[in-house]
Amino acid sequence: MSALPAPAELTYRPLAEPDLPAVLDLLTVTLAGGPTGTRTAGFFTWKHRRNPFGASPGMVAETPDGRLAGVRLFLRWQWQRGDGTPVAAVRPVDTATHPDFQGRGVFRRLTSDLLDQVTDEAALVFNTPNGNSLPAYRKMGWQELGRVPIAVRAVRPAAFARGVRAALARRPAGAARPVGDDCRLPTAAAWLDAHAGAGRHGPLAELLRERAAADAVDHRLAVHRTPEYLRWRYGEAPGL
Repeated sequence: MSALPAPAELTYRPLAEPDLPAVLDLLTVTLAGGPTGTRTAGFFTWKHRRNPFGASPGMVAETPDGRLAGVRLFLRWQWQRGDGTPVAAVRPVDTATHPDFQGRGVFRRLTSDLLDQVTDEAALVFNTPNGNSLPAYRKMGWQELGRVPIAVRAVRPAAFARGVRAALARRPAGAARPVGDDCRLPTAAAWLDAHAGAGRHGPLAELLRERAAADAVDHRLAVHRTPEYLRWRYGEAPGL
């Protein structure tokens, strides 16, 4: 059996489009199938190339014979302050080191090189690491800020309550769970498509104005919501 290349013999370079099949294979080997159950070029392209905040920068580690030993991508993101000032950010997301090269500093080198690449264009870096990657980030000096709470808020509480009451009224007496036609709401993709051309006076524009007004009195950062972002995030994700 031939010896593995030493870390110093690996080449670290920007991710290129021809790397995509090997990257998908590497992500599958190390991270399994992902949110859609399989690593597809369509999902990767949606996530990293069609993001309205910009294409994702990436780095790979390559052996002398062209084999990928590791990959690291940063998802571009944009927050905004209550006064509307945009805050450019990146979010480290898909990262993988082939089992043959784990424990050899590949993750650290890929992350450091990519951070150097985006230093001049991102005001902050944020992440939601899993249990496997969190120890590595701590070793690199990252600070853990705690868990982000998840909440759902009705934009129009009265209309939401009326819809719930109507759904409950349609449920047969004694039914343990809602029947198939209890939910009359369109999918996010269908709703966004239906109102995409309504301009400043449509329900999508009204929703964004309401959120902007709420954000203006809240000093925390919020996602920069645009029709393009909402359509990409909630209406166009393949397989979700």
